[in-house]
Amino acid sequence: MSDIIKFYKGQGYDANGNLFHDVLQKDDNYWETCHGHIQWVFPLPEPSKMQPHSPVATFDDFTILGLDPVLKMRVLAAQGRYIAFLDRTTQWRRAKDHNHLRITRVLRCLCFCGLNDEAFEFCEYAKHEVGNIVGKETVWYWNEALKRNPAWLTA
Repeated sequence: MSDIIKFYKGQGYDANGNLFHDVLQKDDNYWETCHGHIQWVFPLPEPSKMQPHSPVATFDDFTILGLDPVLKMRVLAAQGRYIAFLDRTTQWRRAKDHNHLRITRVLRCLCFCGLNDEAFEFCEYAKHEVGNIVGKETVWYWNEALKRNPAWLTA
């Protein structure tokens, strides 16, 4: 069993020593300022440039996260926690913010888990919330994140 699946099952810890449910219970300040948890909660199949020691998900990991009913609900709970954080802060509602990259990560993770409808709805939510505040490039990344092979990976 991979470290990501152990983490999602509550049997393994992220790089900060937190179980999955601990991370979801952290306050909004933690979600804003801590940078190690997001790669565990929303893993991707590529290494993180910002957190190079973070786990890299395999396609088996995504299959398990998307098909196991309990783990699928945990992915959705993580998305809900992140949306709750975004709803309560204005930090990300500006032209440049690290949460824009995190939104891209969340979108990709949801799609890899087979949660395409949820990813599309989250993308629409993010675009609606920022209106014309963010640049076209940010919106392009969000839209590309909904694809299995976004253009930035194939360029």
